[in-house]
Amino acid sequence: MRSLRSGRLPVLLSLVAAAWAGQSVAAQDLALRPAPESRIWVDGTSNKSDWTVEAKALTGTFTIEGETVTGARIEVPSEKLESPRSKIMDRLMYKTLKSGQHPSIVFTLSRAAAMAAGADGGRSLAVTGELAIAGVTREVSFPVTAMPVSGGAWKFAGQVSVLLTDFDMVPPTALFGALHTGDEVTIRFDVVAGR
Repeated sequence: MRSLRSGRLPVLLSLVAAAWAGQSVAAQDLALRPAPESRIWVDGTSNKSDWTVEAKALTGTFTIEGETVTGARIEVPSEKLESPRSKIMDRLMYKTLKSGQHPSIVFTLSRAAAMAAGADGGRSLAVTGELAIAGVTREVSFPVTAMPVSGGAWKFAGQVSVLLTDFDMVPPTALFGALHTGDEVTIRFDVVAGR
């Protein structure tokens, strides 16, 4: 018993202390890298043609513990969504998004459950969070692919489809109703977060 106290016990306590210290520093906060390294865009339809708008500015943070995503928040200024084709579309969209009263679209992670690990080191996640658009917040769930990249960074990719009317928005129209957009849009993202 004496040898345990004098020899092994300090070693055991050192190992426990080292493990505890490792756990306490395991969480790391990563910042979303700006465009063009990170992309968020929205695809929609109309009675004339499909359309796309892309976020020209975005910010966000991710909290990673080991290989688990425990927190995330992504924000896109409403008036930084831009169409490559038409400024008319941009104006209609900003009105629909009520950008004057609600200047940002925000996603906040609630939980991310790991589904499977790939041979390439990537992870499939089942993500649930709160999406706030035009002053209305709804819970959304969707799959995400998470991939470690160089320098301790992570790449996240996925998409989620929502209805504009679920967020109390009226699908925009133009040309006295001759052009009208569909209710469903798909938000797609391919973003990188690092130190």
